Amino acid sequence: MFNRNFSILLFGRILTNLADSLYFIAGMWLVYELTENPFYTGLAGFLISIPIALQFLLGPFIDKWNLKKILIFTQLLQAILLLVIPLLDYYNNLHVVTLLILMPIISLIQQFTYPTQNVILPKILDEEHFVKANSIMMFAYQGIDILFTIASGIVILKFGAINMLICSSILFFISTFIYLIIKIPEEKDSYEVMSFKLFLNEYKMELFEGYVFIKKSFIPKFLIGSLVANFLLGAVTANLPSYAAFKGSEAYYAYYLAALSTGLLLGTLISFYLSKIGLGKLTVVGFFISGALGLIAAFSSNLYVSIVTFGLSQIMPGATGVLFLSVLQKNLPENYLGRVFSFINSFTMLAAPLGALFGGIFISIVGTEYLLHLVMVSMFFVSMYWLVSPLLRNLPGIDHFEAERYGLNINEDTKVEYSGSTS
Repeated sequence: MFNRNFSILLFGRILTNLADSLYFIAGMWLVYELTENPFYTGLAGFLISIPIALQFLLGPFIDKWNLKKILIFTQLLQAILLLVIPLLDYYNNLHVVTLLILMPIISLIQQFTYPTQNVILPKILDEEHFVKANSIMMFAYQGIDILFTIASGIVILKFGAINMLICSSILFFISTFIYLIIKIPEEKDSYEVMSFKLFLNEYKMELFEGYVFIKKSFIPKFLIGSLVANFLLGAVTANLPSYAAFKGSEAYYAYYLAALSTGLLLGTLISFYLSKIGLGKLTVVGFFISGALGLIAAFSSNLYVSIVTFGLSQIMPGATGVLFLSVLQKNLPENYLGRVFSFINSFTMLAAPLGALFGGIFISIVGTEYLLHLVMVSMFFVSMYWLVSPLLRNLPGIDHFEAERYGLNINEDTKVEYSGSTS
């Protein structure tokens, strides 16, 4: 069913995601070790998330540049920059300010990777394989991530965050060589040699085209609910180190992260079986159940009940994420894939930096023990928001999605607005 290029992309994705997980866990814990202040972990989460919110600016480059080169150079740059942190530590010159500068730079480079992988997939597979392929990609990533996060508390204690960052750098180097052998059909650079002014005008026009395309589709309504949910979930994930310390052990940080990954993994596993159900009904009912599970996680006095229900509350976000991605890959015009994916990633994560900062302030004022209450609120919000929107609650299953009906096609009105607005 799947070919050699997909296998290469999948293996590269696994290495990249594992390197990202190592970097994120070690980086956030290193910030907490250097400061022992939840405000700084919230600030680190805020700074790491800012590039994610700006990802939409990268869309025109992804649509125009050689996709293989993007993957290779982003992996290589991240590998090199990550080595700076261990070197500074070796010479006793590592300060939290340095981390707060390097972490968002590495995060910015990382923002090219995932939209590029999403654009590559429909170029190397037939559309009937999209749901299974996306599910496998996310399953492989989450599965390995779970194994690591479960053990990460022990790994941090035994080997230290610095050694974890070195391992992350090595993995990025390996993924660089993996992407060297992938073959993508009809790959070439589309930005020709031109003056900076001409380049800037073309870039702005294509960025604007992507914005107008999204504006005329159902996507903005979908994004509103995601903005609020990601604001609150960003507050939770960025401040889990503080919550783990409040619970009594840094190992609990790994347990909550593992629960988060496990829930998302289970969601990707069942996504294929849920593809026949209308996306609207699935989201309304599924996120309501997730909210109930978040309620238990927040109020349970039993640590393990809290961890398990926290993980279970993430199943539906994992499942709907795969299905929504597959819908777009199947229905979007090919030359808009990069811009649309980067716009969506940006705006779904737009609230995460503010959420991370808010989380640090929130638990400093009301107390760390109330952090998981935000999970409950975010899930219930998504369910209620989709319920009151006729367009969203009536979204069909992936096989019955009509591109024209939901604004995922190019029409004459759209073209007129493009030319009129860029003249």
